[in-house]
Amino acid sequence: MPAWMRALSYLSPLKYYLDLGFGIFLKGVGLLAMWDRLLGLALLGGAVFALGALRFRRAFA
Repeated sequence: MPAWMRALSYLSPLKYYLDLGFGIFLKGVGLLAMWDRLLGLALLGGAVFALGALRFRRAFA
């Protein structure tokens, strides 16, 4: 995969979800070993939720 595409993949929650899924279910790694991917997924989810709440508030104000 080209470097620019790999860098762009960090903006997708699917990347973090798949990394967590492969690590936990296929490799048997615990959540503590994958804390960075869990944190990335939580931060990205929080940012998308905040943006959605802001747009929702503006639409119905």
